[in-house]
Amino acid sequence: MKNNFTIEDVKEHWDSVAHIYNHCNDKSTNPHHWRFIEGIKHIDKDSKPKNVLSIVSRTGDAIPHIYSKLPNARIFNFEFSQKMIDIAEYRFPKEKFYMCDLSTLELKDNSMDYI
Repeated sequence: MKNNFTIEDVKEHWDSVAHIYNHCNDKSTNPHHWRFIEGIKHIDKDSKPKNVLSIVSRTGDAIPHIYSKLPNARIFNFEFSQKMIDIAEYRFPKEKFYMCDLSTLELKDNSMDYI
């Protein structure tokens, strides 16, 4: 099966639903957050600074879950929808979000402790 969507198509889609994304997910909080709740169980609580890569961070829902186990984490939030980033920056003004189409994500080898 061939993927007929371009990165630009995907960006346009997420930009078009950004304004309702949190509202829709609030209706199904448990299923939406389950991936964070379950995923974070595999991380031991650690106060040492850790670099965490959050790919397709959307509006930042993973952030509180990450800090619950890694309170001194440095989270690198990458997203390809500017409107999602705008909402995330409003919700989490101390966090940094990076616009990236993810096909050109360049990081140094072994620079992240968790993904």
